[in-house]
Amino acid sequence: MIENQKTHRIVLIMIAISLAFAAFTKAEAAEIKIGSVNIQSVLNSSEAGKYAVDKLKASMEKEAGVLKSKQEAFKRMEKDFEQQRMVSRPEALEEKERELLKMKRDLEAYSQDTRRMFQRSQTRVTNKIMVEIRKIIKDYAKENNYTMIVEDSDTPTPYGGFVIYVDDASDITPAIVKIYNDQFKASVSSKKKGK
Repeated sequence: MIENQKTHRIVLIMIAISLAFAAFTKAEAAEIKIGSVNIQSVLNSSEAGKYAVDKLKASMEKEAGVLKSKQEAFKRMEKDFEQQRMVSRPEALEEKERELLKMKRDLEAYSQDTRRMFQRSQTRVTNKIMVEIRKIIKDYAKENNYTMIVEDSDTPTPYGGFVIYVDDASDITPAIVKIYNDQFKASVSSKKKGK
């Protein structure tokens, strides 16, 4: 078993070395041009990203208001139950207690459902924006003769890799943000004209 792991590791190292030599040979034939982009920065600073965040926040605030009113209604009912505890019949108290427990379960379920809904919405919106950003990056790389574009981020992200250092001159993030903003403005403008 250990011998198989060593053999497997040696084979992987040999493949990596072969690929490196192949890339070096190809590099001699053509100039290598590498750029970097911070995708998280594009998400945070683009107009489309800001618009999506604002829309999600507005929806969250609306649902937070609904949740707060439900919580306040539950607290009122709970307070009412405590006040009636001393003067009500046991049968009436049991019925109120069942109502209170049902309301508490419904409140917890609503809270969890709302949280899951926002997580799904956030994931869906982020994935849609990521598809758009990746297309812009690919088109930009082709138009500007880049051999490779790498993700430049201070921390690993779900959108790309981790690069220790990239010269600022190779950073195409501002160009990508500008292109994305122009496309977003054109999209919004065409939607307004269509109304």
